[in-house]
Amino acid sequence: MSLQITGSADGTLCGGVGTVNLAGAINGGDFESILWQGGTGTIGDPTSLNTTYTAGPGDTGNVVLQLCAITDCATPTCTTVIVPQGTGQQYRSLQLDLTALCPGDNVVLTASGANSYLWGGGETTTSISVSTPGTCTATGSMSAGGGTLPSK
Repeated sequence: MSLQITGSADGTLCGGVGTVNLAGAINGGDFESILWQGGTGTIGDPTSLNTTYTAGPGDTGNVVLQLCAITDCATPTCTTVIVPQGTGQQYRSLQLDLTALCPGDNVVLTASGANSYLWGGGETTTSISVSTPGTCTATGSMSAGGGTLPSK
């Protein structure tokens, strides 16, 4: 009897952001080990049937992964799992401590990687000028599949 391999992804990614659960099953034969591979992100434990996939910087569309059963034959038996991109909105916030800003100094802060921005003072531009010491917050948002938000 030949090996039957199935795999699935529970969840969606959004423009290079997110983590999904992966589940695999192998029936109908003997195998020595398994291996999840593909994408530009990180597979939690690539040698476990049930694991996670965290998006990488190149994962801006549907991500194609493979679950392979390695047998004593030269060619592994594999199945393809598609991790879809979602359609929701993703948000990332960044908080900067500007307490070391000296009186009279000015710094321009620029955000990138999202479709729109909201700064702590209510500004919605890509860049703001700050001349007062304190804490500054920026939140970037984007629709799924529209690009990548910075991870920091």
